[in-house]
Amino acid sequence: FEDGYMSKERNLEIYKKYLNSIDTEDAQVFLKIHPRESNTKYAELFNQFDITELDGSFPFELLELYRIKFDVGVTYNSTAVFSNAFSKRIILA
Repeated sequence: FEDGYMSKERNLEIYKKYLNSIDTEDAQVFLKIHPRESNTKYAELFNQFDITELDGSFPFELLELYRIKFDVGVTYNSTAVFSNAFSKRIILA
């Protein structure tokens, strides 16, 4: 969205489609925004789903350095998903 490849609505639709496909009641979902993004962009997702926001200014690489692990990393367009912090990676289309 920020680079002009799609509308904000389409961007959110991609994430909503994924979140609707999983059982979010049995999962703890985190959203790490990119430092140049505003968390207000995702307000609709925060309101609809039980999501914990990770500060966008916090370097994701530190999570890996401290050996923090996540079961699944999901992205549309982020290289952070290739971190060893994720056991499984999903790239949305």
